[in-house]
Order: sequence, then C-alpha cells, then structure tokens
Amino acid sequence: MPSKFEVHREITINAPPQAIHPYINELFLWPLWSPWEELDPTTRITLGEPSQGIGANQTWTDRSGGGELVIIASDPLNGIRYDARFGSNREHYPAELRLRAIGPNQTQVRWQIQGKMTTPIMAPFLAMMANRMIGDPFQQGLAKLKWVVEERQQPEE
Repeated sequence: MPSKFEVHREITINAPPQAIHPYINELFLWPLWSPWEELDPTTRITLGEPSQGIGANQTWTDRSGGGELVIIASDPLNGIRYDARFGSNREHYPAELRLRAIGPNQTQVRWQIQGKMTTPIMAPFLAMMANRMIGDPFQQGLAKLKWVVEERQQPEE
C-alpha cells in the first residue's frame, strides 16, 4: 500500500481573490477561520516575525506533538503556498491555499496538502486515512473562511 497522500477541498466564496488574500496571508487572522484550535483546545500557537507574506511563520503545540508553518509564496490573485511540519520529527508537507477567480465577484479557494507518511508500519494506513483526517477539517475551515469573508465585506455603494 502506498504511503503517499494528497488531500484537497474547495469552496466558492462570493468575493474577489484580493478580498480573501488578507485572511490567508496574515497568520494573525487564521484563528478567525482555521479549524485546528477548535478541534483541539490544547493547541497553543506562537506567531513568528513576520506574521504575513513570504517568510511568515508560526509554531504550535498540541496533543499530537505540534508543528510549524512557513509561507513560501504569496500572491493576492493566486493565494499562498506554505511548508508545514508536524510532530516531533517535523515531517515536511507542502501545502497551499489557491485562489482562482471564476467570476467578477467569485473565487474558488482550494486548500491542499500532500506528502508521504513515514511512521513505521502505520504509514500506509495513515496515508489512506489522510483524506478524512485532514479533509474534513479543511472543509470546516473553508466554510468558516467563506463566512468570515462574505460577512465582513462592505456593501457596494
């Protein structure tokens, strides 16, 4: 069985990419929509310097060993790419929040992560379970992001 995985979820948000980008590019704003702290109340996040754009970073501790995240690419029209590292051995997983305009005031947001599980014996099982373990929280986070962006927009004049 393979130990590689790729998980992605998508949602359409009624806003242009430039209105969504600040919420994904500024790590200080992630608690407004990210599902992780809600799923594990023991999660403690520490923001690094800078907290937005390329080089923005954060670390966290939680029941599963914590991790770190660093934004490696950022574009207001296309979204962000970041490196995520998890657990005590800091396994590396490339991820992204991709923005794609699909209309004058609509954007498709795709959240994805990929990698290879390396836990001895359990790796193929964990890779097989990744779609549910990661995908469900991704979908929750995207739904919250949609709500935050759409509710905080100023009405057109």
